[in-house]
Amino acid sequence: MSPERRKDLRSIMLIAWDFRRADPERTFADCLRGAWAWTRRMAADTRAFMARMKGRRIDFAPSLIRSPIANTNRGRRYGGVADHKAAYLTSRLGS
Repeated sequence: MSPERRKDLRSIMLIAWDFRRADPERTFADCLRGAWAWTRRMAADTRAFMARMKGRRIDFAPSLIRSPIANTNRGRRYGGVADHKAAYLTSRLGS
């Protein structure tokens, strides 16, 4: 068995366990069937999305743009720690 196949099967098993934890009354066999179905549906949706996006530019959401907080801490001693703490505080309190 290839490492990629092993990784895919592990992923499906973890999804099945997540389904089981979310609804303990379901049997594990039902959860496993649901995990396989969900994985196939997601693969089909991904293929359809990639076909629609072929040749187009993908724009990232503004939340992926670097924060101004990072600019103020750049070059400082322990700037990464200060940036992390400030970003955490901002995300908890809001901007």
